[in-house]
Amino acid sequence: MDSVKPLGSVNRLNPVDAVDAADPEYAVDSVNQLNSVDAVDSVNQLNSVDAVDAAGSVYAVDSVNQLNSADAIDAAGPAYVADSTHFSHSIIKGEKYSTMLPEGTALVLEGGGVRGFYSAGVFEAFMDAGIMFPYIIGVSAGAANALTYVAGQRGRNRMIVENYVGDHRYVSYRNLLRHKSMFGYDFIFKTIPEEHVFWDREVFDSTDIRFLTGATDCSTGHAIWFEKRDISPGFTVTRASCSVPLLSTIVRYNGFELLDGGAATPIPIEKSIEDGNTFHVIILTRNKGYIKTAFRPKSLLKLFYSKYPGLIETLSNRHETYNRQLSICEQLERENKALIIRPLMPLSVGRTATDTEKLLGLYDEGVLEGNQAVESLGLIFDFQSN
Repeated sequence: MDSVKPLGSVNRLNPVDAVDAADPEYAVDSVNQLNSVDAVDSVNQLNSVDAVDAAGSVYAVDSVNQLNSADAIDAAGPAYVADSTHFSHSIIKGEKYSTMLPEGTALVLEGGGVRGFYSAGVFEAFMDAGIMFPYIIGVSAGAANALTYVAGQRGRNRMIVENYVGDHRYVSYRNLLRHKSMFGYDFIFKTIPEEHVFWDREVFDSTDIRFLTGATDCSTGHAIWFEKRDISPGFTVTRASCSVPLLSTIVRYNGFELLDGGAATPIPIEKSIEDGNTFHVIILTRNKGYIKTAFRPKSLLKLFYSKYPGLIETLSNRHETYNRQLSICEQLERENKALIIRPLMPLSVGRTATDTEKLLGLYDEGVLEGNQAVESLGLIFDFQSN
């Protein structure tokens, strides 16, 4: 589909086709990547915009489940208590790092949906080595998976991949129909940490670093940065950072209307430089040589986000932003001011993939290449890992 039909023909617009015609980064992955039940359910129902509208406007935010009130979400989240009888899995307590890297050293994190489990594997290697960064900045899945790293919980992210990413509540067309979001953010940020896989907030809070999470302000199309202290039960800030355009609802928080931080700043290297960091460890979730192409068609963005011209402009130019930021990263590495960690093996998963075996393979690749990065960092900063 090369363009969106006029509004008068909106009932004939197939949402899956429409999203697939857009930027592949935000496109819905093929039905084959989802559970077969979800696929059949989705094919039978996702035939028109009316099908989605029957469940509510794609971009309306009208209940606690759709993140209308950050306060309601945050109030709903109980304090995390390490009570083994409360959780489905054994408690993984956080461990404090043994080596803090020097001031001016930043960890810069790209997003990428479930491709972010590559980054989670790299974090596992960092935790095994006992190293921590004084400054971490991330968007989308990069920021989300780093919550476990800052909390020092080795094996936690892998446990989530093994047991929950294949669950339709994590990512599915069913979620898109029922909750207006492909990713099940209540399941990811509420059910899992409160009922299944303990998150050690105590260690997270006590880790004395600067941790920035980026989201995109829909009214301007610019990035907004939230500090570590803004991460509260309910993870509203992180939800906002992960809310993929077209596949998620807008998140309202502290007077802002927010979407995926990767829209405005896919690789937040410029913010890291602006904040005075002089050496950057950059985790990417694309292979070397990847070049992002333009979002198409722009008329689709106008259909969904007519109230937000700044957001439309940002999404339309996202390929230019990504390629510019990637170029900066690679130039810094050539100048020995950065270390880039990215998948060496060709990627076989997309943003919304649910194949547990493939995702675990990506995670394990992250561990392997993270260990290699630890060796390089040890030579740069003269430390010995655990």
